[in-house]
This record gives sequence, C-alpha cells and structure tokens, in this order.
Amino acid sequence: MKPKTLVVMGGTSREKDVSLRSGENIYQALKKKGFEAERFVFDGTNTARFLERDFDIAFSLIHGGEGEDGRLAAFFEMNGIRYVGSSPEAQSVTMAKHLCQPVIGEFGMRIPEHETFFTNSEAKERLPQFFSRFRKAVVKPSREGSSVGIRICSDEHKAVETVSELLNEYTPVVVERFVEGTEITCGIIEMNGSVKVFTLMEIRAKNEFYDYHAKYTSGMTDFVVPASIEGKSAKEIKAQAETLFRKFGLRDFARLDCILGKEGIYWHDINTVPGMTELSDLPQVAAYDGMRFPDLAEAILLNAYERYEK
Repeated sequence: MKPKTLVVMGGTSREKDVSLRSGENIYQALKKKGFEAERFVFDGTNTARFLERDFDIAFSLIHGGEGEDGRLAAFFEMNGIRYVGSSPEAQSVTMAKHLCQPVIGEFGMRIPEHETFFTNSEAKERLPQFFSRFRKAVVKPSREGSSVGIRICSDEHKAVETVSELLNEYTPVVVERFVEGTEITCGIIEMNGSVKVFTLMEIRAKNEFYDYHAKYTSGMTDFVVPASIEGKSAKEIKAQAETLFRKFGLRDFARLDCILGKEGIYWHDINTVPGMTELSDLPQVAAYDGMRFPDLAEAILLNAYERYEK
C-alpha cells in the first residue's frame, strides 16, 4: 500500500528555508515513487488545518523549533495522526543539548566537557575557571540545529561576551571544550523494522568549522565518503551511533555527529529531523551505499507507516 502522505515543511525556526527545501525534495521523491502526496507549509498558527486534510500519514521535514523539540509530534499524537519520526519524548531530550549530552555520558560514551548558562552572571562567574582548563571553546544555543548561532572563542572575555549576546535570543547557552579532530556524521534509518547505519561521512568545512553557511552553501564544504579514518574507529563510531539511536528510542531516521579526537570519540549532536536538501549529509551517504533519494524517502515513510499497521 502507498499511504497518502502530507509532507509538512516550513515552521517557525531559523531553519525554515532549509525545511522548505527538504520538504520539497521529499514531496518530489514520493511523487516519483507513485505516492499520492500533498505539501503543507506549517507557519506555527495553522495546526487546525491538519485536521481538515485527508491523508494517511504526515512526513514532517521541519528542522528545529517545534519540528524537533517534540511539540509537533505531541500534537500529532494527541490528535491521532500517524507521523514519520521520533516520539515527543525522544525529541524533547535530543533537541536540548544541555539535556542530551549528560544522557550520552550516562550511556558510557564521551562528550566534550561543557557548562550550561541561563544568565550572564553565571557566565561571568564560571567561565574563567572553564578557560583555566581549556584554551578554546564552542559556544552554542542549546536548542538550535544546523549550527545556528554557534561561535568559537579562544578566551574567557570573548566567551562571556558571546554568551551574553546569545542569551538575548536563546536560553540556555552551552559552552563546550573545543575538541580537535575529525568531524564525522553518521546517517541512520530504520528499514523493514531494523536499523541501517550508512557509511560514515567526514566533514571538511572551508570555514573555521561546519557552520550554517558551510552546511548549505555549495562549495563551502568537502564531504568525504567514506570517512578517511581507520577501519576500527569507523566500526566503533557506527556501533556507538546505533546504540545511541536505540537507547534514545529514535525512530525512522536520524543523523548523529561526533568528533574523532586523540582521546577517542566525542558525541555532540543528535538530529531527529536531518536535512534532506541537495547538500544534506543523510542523502549523500545513502547514495554512496546505493540508495537513491526516492528510495530513501520511500523507505523512511514505509517504515513509519508499517509501525502503525502492526
């Protein structure tokens, strides 16, 4: 059966433009595969219109905000709407870096040393001690994706200033030790009820780091598949990624990011609605492993739909 699909895109986060591109790609892919599909641009106020549509399942490509923090998934569940993706509970934890990272640590995996700040006074009080141990830090909003708002700081004064600036827009803000190493992304889908971990991708950004501009501007990043790391390290990263996928209770598709440093693997991001643009990581690794984009879209959709049919 080919379920009638509502492809949801847009949203209210800073990733709206990326979401529109991802959603359009999925819509076109499903049409190519013979699905009856309809676009739905969500603007944060038109949730009632979901109930007016005739569809079997919603496939949300809303990145960040309500699309990844559990709110939209909770709306779907409260209204008996079948949907692609992880549960509200899984999304609410993985979207918030200050909540997600300690859980990863509890699972026995490395995370960068970090501090969480809710106020400027906390930053002024605790950052000097942080920089007495570490020379360089990554400052980022806790609940943003696509590297929105991320800055690199090499001294405590710049870090305090950056935290203060970010707190005007985001709460809380996380400061992590900058880990030197190889940036790796791991794409995962569920297919026929089992977890499939794709070949690892190495990220070589031409900016200082893999920021929003580098992610979504053609030519600003070199994507190396397979990643140029030793086989043993690649196997360990894939094994840990699958473990995290299962332990967080993720569903259908995800992308997990880590850095392979001198001391080992450091996990820093879990994305429950990964990008599906022409430059996005998950479609690229799937293509390397022989799965064309329309087949990828179909596999993700049918895995979700069949979950409800059991």
